[in-house]
Amino acid sequence: MALSPQRRSDLTCRRRCNRMRQSSGLSSNAHLISMPYSFSRRTQETLDEGVQKMRKIYKQFDNVGIKDRSMIWNS
Repeated sequence: MALSPQRRSDLTCRRRCNRMRQSSGLSSNAHLISMPYSFSRRTQETLDEGVQKMRKIYKQFDNVGIKDRSMIWNS
């Protein structure tokens, strides 16, 4: 039985989240996030700069290690 596109997307998202939650790399995820470039920039130039920075961050996630694997969201 084939999965619907929505179900396939849901499973992909869950796998990505679980893979990150179970990661054991050497870097902390807190060191990768650069909030000034994620949402607060509004010109095309600064948005493009933010996109480039986010791409670099994305590539570094292969080396992230999560210490707290609990499912409780602490904001």
